[in-house]
Amino acid sequence: MLVEKIDALYTAVVSPNVHNYDGSQNKEEFRDGIEYLNRRLQGIDSEEIWFLEIGAFKGLWALAFSILCELNNKIPKYVTVTWISQDPNNRDIFSTRQYFDDHGLFFHLVDANSSLPETVKKVRSISAAYNFVFIDGDHSFNGVMQDIKNYAGLATDLLLFHDINTRDCGVRKAINKSRVPLNLEISYGNIMGIGIKNCRVMTPLPKKKGFPFF
Repeated sequence: MLVEKIDALYTAVVSPNVHNYDGSQNKEEFRDGIEYLNRRLQGIDSEEIWFLEIGAFKGLWALAFSILCELNNKIPKYVTVTWISQDPNNRDIFSTRQYFDDHGLFFHLVDANSSLPETVKKVRSISAAYNFVFIDGDHSFNGVMQDIKNYAGLATDLLLFHDINTRDCGVRKAINKSRVPLNLEISYGNIMGIGIKNCRVMTPLPKKKGFPFF
């Protein structure tokens, strides 16, 4: 089972706390989200798959991405913009990077403020486009607005957001203000939640809760 493989790797590399991954994800939402990514990845012809994560925490999505690529005979290219000094609890991301290094996989950490022009320039210099872009950094309204402006246009297959339901942050407001159509919302409560824009669909499809079917 896919999530069991991810849990085993997360336990080995980062932490035994896989109930909600040290508080970073709702496990049911993560399960549905990663299964959807797996299905979408299977439809991509290119051998290399690029994943850009704005605001990683410990490396859960990076580890899951590596497993998805392994199962589908793809080469993972993972990039994250994560300002380490903003969260001292996030140093486990270095263990995740070491895992990638030990297995000859591409992992690039941009340790910087995602809103700075030089950070955007660096991300674009690594790759001009990314199959998956996951925005989960500064959760303030202005921060999310800036991340959308800087990075949303780099996504070729899926644009993902975390914490679309969490009321004390500005994610949902910024998505609405930026007029980003979410084709899918994965939600099992009134906090967290994953929103997904299918970059290959011109108009929004009906939103579904739970496992996505398109």
